Amino acid sequence: MKTLTFICITLLSGAIAGTLLGLINQVVVEPYIDKAIGIQTQAAINAGQIVDPMQQSTYRTWQKGGEMTAYASFPPNPDKVTMPADLISNFRIAGAFTIGLFWWLLGITLGSFWDRFKPYETSNIASV
Repeated sequence: MKTLTFICITLLSGAIAGTLLGLINQVVVEPYIDKAIGIQTQAAINAGQIVDPMQQSTYRTWQKGGEMTAYASFPPNPDKVTMPADLISNFRIAGAFTIGLFWWLLGITLGSFWDRFKPYETSNIASV
């Protein structure tokens, strides 16, 4: 087996599937997060706090950029959950769907590269 080819195929497949997961999450999962943040913002305004929309928008852009890193390690949540149960359930369903899609894409990509480059075959070097 061609070890280097196998490693390159695996790394490239993971990078492609991970990138696609991040892009799909931006469409499928992010609306739930935005809705939850909207609820929290409205609660803060109702409590008399001043909310700077420009600062919040900049912060959300930064958060979305770090989405891939956040999936690597989820710390436990010490806060009481105050969001509607349907929002949380729908977020969890969307998240599970996109993670399942990630693994499907990873398998398809890895299988395609594996079939294309055939790292399990040895090549014969012709003598001159």
